[in-house]
Amino acid sequence: MKIKKVDRRVSRTRQFLHEALLSLILEKGYEAITVQDIIDRANVGRSTFYAHFYDKRDLLQNGFQMLKEMLTAQCPLSQKRLVSPQHFYFSFSLIMFEHAREYYRLYQAFVGKQSGAMVQEQMLELFRELVREELEVLENSYRYTLPLEVLVYYISNAYMSLLNWWLDHDMPYPTEKMDQIFHTLILPSIQASVEPITH
Repeated sequence: MKIKKVDRRVSRTRQFLHEALLSLILEKGYEAITVQDIIDRANVGRSTFYAHFYDKRDLLQNGFQMLKEMLTAQCPLSQKRLVSPQHFYFSFSLIMFEHAREYYRLYQAFVGKQSGAMVQEQMLELFRELVREELEVLENSYRYTLPLEVLVYYISNAYMSLLNWWLDHDMPYPTEKMDQIFHTLILPSIQASVEPITH
């Protein structure tokens, strides 16, 4: 019982720190935030902050890692099977749009103009990891005709731009429509970038 109470306390403290960082990003941008700002907003001591995180960047990266774990856990296992370029589907796409709709404020802080270069780069890196993991499924039966990392960067930036546009325009289309738009734009690039492996 004692261990569970400690775990809950740790989780609660981390949640306060993440919420403090999020609200401050929305107010004045990531670059202008100090650790003192975060602990004042979260109402915790400096020693408490450093017991959990090395600096504000560590706190930010932890938040993105939690987001990735959540998205990965929700991706349908059926989408991880071997697929063809003609029927390829990024399983994270719809889930991400739905999550952004539900947590609009969170995503405004992560991809909005006020987020800052550091936050946007962390978000892009999250997209790259998700895209890379799913594109690697094709390597069992197909060969990429251009560097995989080039395709990863292209698709990741396209997705982030589309998500940012959607949020900036107050989500004018349903999540399913945005997912469809993303795949309509991206699939031709994937199909043009692979060829079957001949044995």
